[in-house]
Amino acid sequence: MSTIITGDAIKSALVFASKDAGHYAINGVRFERERLVATDGKRLVVIDHEESSPEELEPFTLDRAGLTGLTKRTTRVRVEPETQDNGSAFLKVTTNLRHGVPMFDVDPTTGRVRLDKDESSGSFPKYEEIFPTDAPTVSVMVDPKLLGEALLALDAHSTGDVHRVTLELRGEDSAIVIVAAGAKALVMPVRS
Repeated sequence: MSTIITGDAIKSALVFASKDAGHYAINGVRFERERLVATDGKRLVVIDHEESSPEELEPFTLDRAGLTGLTKRTTRVRVEPETQDNGSAFLKVTTNLRHGVPMFDVDPTTGRVRLDKDESSGSFPKYEEIFPTDAPTVSVMVDPKLLGEALLALDAHSTGDVHRVTLELRGEDSAIVIVAAGAKALVMPVRS
């Protein structure tokens, strides 16, 4: 049994992955049985994939450098467990471009990619404990493209080295007000 993960899902996760190669544990995308996870220590994303992976799939992380090259022209990535002639198990990660040629071998017992890397820089954070579990006080549905464009436009008004905006939420049917130094904007909620 194998799992297909879209190249778009990997590209989206890479936005949140650390760019610091010294932080090996978070310098890429973590592949789990039913999701992809990435963080840079300030942002975190969890993306469910369409198919469940094989139960023997242990979580593993592929680094940013390998995935950046992999996703440039890739539309799908296949993850499947295999057994070598000597009985040792590994995971074969292939793409639609490589026609079944392994890109990476992953040891399923340790969840680590079999590459010559120094992996002594820590382990992936326990992200399940980071997300709040209580009910939200305000929940507003917005168009992500409009929100992103508004945030980027107001970022131009930030001063100094630290770029900050404040999001003001007044209720699920109210606009999100975005306040920056010397400027403000709003994004209307999507009506369902």
